[in-house]
Amino acid sequence: MVSIIIVNYNSSSLTCHALESLAANGLNNEIIVVDNSESSLEESKLRSCMPENTKLIVPEKNLGFGKACNLAMNSCEGEYVFLLNPDTYLASGSLALMVEALEGDASIGAVSPFAFWDTEYKFHFPPSQMQSPLWEIYNSIAFRFSFFRDVFSEYFYKKSIKTIGSQKPVKQKMLSGGHIMVRKSILEEIGGLFDEGFFMYYED
Repeated sequence: MVSIIIVNYNSSSLTCHALESLAANGLNNEIIVVDNSESSLEESKLRSCMPENTKLIVPEKNLGFGKACNLAMNSCEGEYVFLLNPDTYLASGSLALMVEALEGDASIGAVSPFAFWDTEYKFHFPPSQMQSPLWEIYNSIAFRFSFFRDVFSEYFYKKSIKTIGSQKPVKQKMLSGGHIMVRKSILEEIGGLFDEGFFMYYED
């Protein structure tokens, strides 16, 4: 079973759309929504659209993204934990493919699906990049010098195309927290999903 976590913050319409896509995946999943909105109207909207297998957690105050995810994880019963942003719509069959990848290779700790800008699945999001001081330096230089920007862009383009074009799972240095499936056993081993000292994270 997969435990799916969505953190809602004044985005109930988007969250309902995401929940609709999860219901369409047709697996026996556990869905947990944490509502950080501090709004009774948001809570009401969420309750009106939640599938039967969805649990809604409403903290007394906005916990922040990381702490909300950890709170939901504490009540997860699935073998796998899947984080999904409320503004994300999951294509049919995606969950099954990610579970298949994890079950097929015990050395894989986390997987993430292809992400698209459009509902026709034509425009890919590029693979996520590990944020580091060196990466920020590269970006700063690229903004200032056109030659370096062209070289940097070409390198990133070729790397992205190679990943997107692969028919097999491709090892990545970083996966987006907006759509990532992780073995629960690993999360328990490292002590949770996020460091709660950070209210929000870079990519959010």
